[in-house]
Parts: sequence; C-alpha cells; structure tokens
Amino acid sequence: MDFVREIDFAAAHVFPYSSRPHTTAGLLEDDVEPEIKRERVRTLQAVGQASTARFRSSLVGSVQSILVESNRERECWGGLTDSYVPVELVNRTGPDFSNRLLPVHIIARDNERPSGALRGRVLG
Repeated sequence: MDFVREIDFAAAHVFPYSSRPHTTAGLLEDDVEPEIKRERVRTLQAVGQASTARFRSSLVGSVQSILVESNRERECWGGLTDSYVPVELVNRTGPDFSNRLLPVHIIARDNERPSGALRGRVLG
C-alpha cells in the first residue's frame, strides 16, 4: 500500500484476481480468501480515489488541450485531456466544438460528482 501511495497514480482501476481454468495461475493452490480480497480492493479503491482527486485538483488553474467529444450533459460540451481526465466546458454558446482539440483553462473540480470531473473554459 505504501508503494501505491508513494506513486500517487492519476487514476487506478482496481479489481480482485480470480482464478481462470486452464491457466498457470489457475493451478496455484495458495489463493487469498474472498473476504481478504474484498477488503484489499476496498482499501486500494479508497487510496486510488484520493490519488485521483489530488491529481485532478492539481490541474485546476492550468491550461489543457481538450479533445471535445460530445454535447451530452445539460447541453454542455465535454471532452478529455491528453491524460484522459473528463472536462465539462462551461462555454454553452458559440461554435460547434465537436471533434476539435482546444486549449481550455481548467477553472474547477466538481466535488459533487464521484468522478470529480473538471470544468473549463475554452480560450480564444
């Protein structure tokens, strides 16, 4: 766990190992008990979520290149940074931003949503 905290990953996908038939790992006999696996997953998820929150918060105030992908939520444009962080654009009027790579000033992290999506304003 110290290693994971030290690395301070931008994001983490955590899942428990499960044995698969006809694999070398499936032949191992010293499997970890399911409850221990669940507890380890919960712990790693909590550490990962905190790390993700720190990373996303560190982007507030910066300018990021955003690939605008959609106009999904509440008629609001959205896209991803080059490190796959979701950004919701506060620019609700103007040109069609879809499929464009745009400079965006990151103005806030949405603490109300579990994903902690960022909010930004298109520059220029």
